[in-house]
Amino acid sequence: MLQVCGTLIESGRNFKGKAEQCHDAAILNVLWDLKDRVVTLNKCLSILQFNFEKAAFLGELNADEARELLALTLKFLSINGSRPILEELQNRNPAILALVREVYLKTHTRSNWLQMTRLPTDLRPSRGNLPLEHEMVQPCDVCCEFCRLMGVVADGVEGTLDYMFEGAIGTLTDQN
Repeated sequence: MLQVCGTLIESGRNFKGKAEQCHDAAILNVLWDLKDRVVTLNKCLSILQFNFEKAAFLGELNADEARELLALTLKFLSINGSRPILEELQNRNPAILALVREVYLKTHTRSNWLQMTRLPTDLRPSRGNLPLEHEMVQPCDVCCEFCRLMGVVADGVEGTLDYMFEGAIGTLTDQN
């Protein structure tokens, strides 16, 4: 998910093409599919967060078990949720990248861009340093917070895709 955010932000800042109003069904379908993936991802993160909040049904989880459960679930969500979005963005379709650029230029002070940068570095699981070893922190609480923060990030991607759809059909307005 973080690579998706990075690609959106980089494309928004650096792409040089100009977006055109697009009624091309293929582009609209791609945007709809991307939106579907991120909505599913966001809902799955909410369910995962809920599961860690109500951890009693999971039984007693030690730090390694909580980390493993979180890692397996995030791997599944990556393969089925964020990776297809990233692959589509990395195809470098000029029409899609031009929409990202237009959305960035018109909405860069809106909250969706901030949401995509919200995940604190120390909670990024790729760094292998989720603070689950601290004896005062419950493993499920840390996993729950991580899922909540990832949900915020997914909301930012979802908002950006909403604006891209608006840009594609010509209804995106400048920010106030």
